Amino acid sequence: MKPYTQTHELSIQSMHIGFARLQISPLLVINLTMP
Repeated sequence: MKPYTQTHELSIQSMHIGFARLQISPLLVINLTMP
């Protein structure tokens, strides 16, 4: 078990979650502002 690989995988997961939020948040704003 290498701690570097674990932290690297966690950072990649957090990056994917961040990108997903960036893509989802504009859609939510559009849905809220445009009925």
